This record gives sequence, C-alpha cells and structure tokens, in this order.
Amino acid sequence: MPNWVSNVVKCSNRQALFRLRDFNLIVPEHPAIALLSGLAAQHAAQLYQQGKSWQEAAADAEFVAHLAREQKDIPVKHRLTPTRAARRYRLHFKLHGFVDWYDWRCAKWGTKWNVCHYRHQGGEVWFETAWSHPWPVLEALSRQFPDCVLTVSYADEDIGSNAGAYDMKGGKLLAGGEFEDGSREAYEMAFSHWGCAEDYVLRDGSYYCRDDEDDDTSPASPKLYLTSALDNGAGGH
Repeated sequence: MPNWVSNVVKCSNRQALFRLRDFNLIVPEHPAIALLSGLAAQHAAQLYQQGKSWQEAAADAEFVAHLAREQKDIPVKHRLTPTRAARRYRLHFKLHGFVDWYDWRCAKWGTKWNVCHYRHQGGEVWFETAWSHPWPVLEALSRQFPDCVLTVSYADEDIGSNAGAYDMKGGKLLAGGEFEDGSREAYEMAFSHWGCAEDYVLRDGSYYCRDDEDDDTSPASPKLYLTSALDNGAGGH
C-alpha cells in the first residue's frame, strides 16, 4: 500500500472544487491508456524512448518474455502476439508520449491513482492521493478557473515529510510551496491534516517523537496552515 497524502483545497468557486472529485474532469485520461499496464508495456516504452522501432520491440527477448508471463491466464485466442502488442504500444507512445497508465498518471496527475476519500463542504474540499500531492491537477484546474485563487495545503501520513502550502491563480504560484522535510513547518502541517501532535514534542525549534521520559507539560502545539499562504507567510521552494 502507498503512503497517503492528505490534501485540502479552498476556493470561492464551488464548481471548480466539485471537479476535484475525479481527476478525469480536469486532466482526462485516454480510455485506451487505462487498459495498458505491466512490465511488457514499461519495457516497450523504454525501447521506444531509445528510438527503437516496433519491429525491434516485437523481436526483443525481454519484451516477449514479459508479454508471455502477463498473458498466461488469458485464453489463447484473446492473447496479443508480440507483433500486435508492439504495434499497439508504439501507437499509444506516438499519440500520448506514454505506453501505460502508470507513467501517464504520474506525469499528468502527479500520482498513480485517481482521487480517494473526496469530501466537500462549503468552499473547501478534502481528499487523499497516493504517494504525492497532485500538483499537475491543481495547476490545470487553476488555469481552467483563472479568476479564482486556490488555497492549497497537503501533508504525507509519513509525519514531517512531503508537506506544503501554497496559493495559486491562473496556473501561477502566488505564494508558498513545499516545506523542507523534517522542518517545523512540515511537522505542523502534518499535525493539522492527520492529528497526532500529542505523539511529538518540540525541542529547540524541532519536533521529536515523544517517549516515556518526555514531560507532558511541553506538548506539540501545531499551527494551522489551512488558511491562505499569503496570509500566514508559509514559504517553501
């Protein structure tokens, strides 16, 4: 299972927020790309990136072996021959620049899966993504609604890493960005998204996991970064 990243987006335009329930409403994935996956597709992409032809891919021993393993449970009459598979993958590579859904989503969405656990209340939405924050999706949404300011914050469930806050308008960053891993800002952003501040103690400006010897009189006191990065001075890179 992946690490999950919690994301919060605020905006005055509810139609813009409603689109975040499905990334395909913002950056549509081609239906055919969604059907292609596996090591054969990934190896074909590597060959095409090297300038190989589909004929060379079809004759590549590693490609043929991957394809055979992936189709072993498929009835023979429905299996792709190496030639047909290589030509199909080449077509998708020429059309989309990618052979399989995984690479396409990581590049176009910034995450391998669509939105999870979407919740919408008023001018704010919460959702989770796998491994990373979907920066390309938010950038595309911001361009689609150029008059709106998106106020965004995110934090990985790996507390203290992969966290940030920013404001964006018209696809351009106005303020904020990613926090340095292990920084006080990263920890406090994670506390505001995931809770668990009681498990950490602040010493000399840095957070540490609380142990039995820690004095309960100095609990972590997270600052909430869910307003605007312009307002609270959240910085980053």
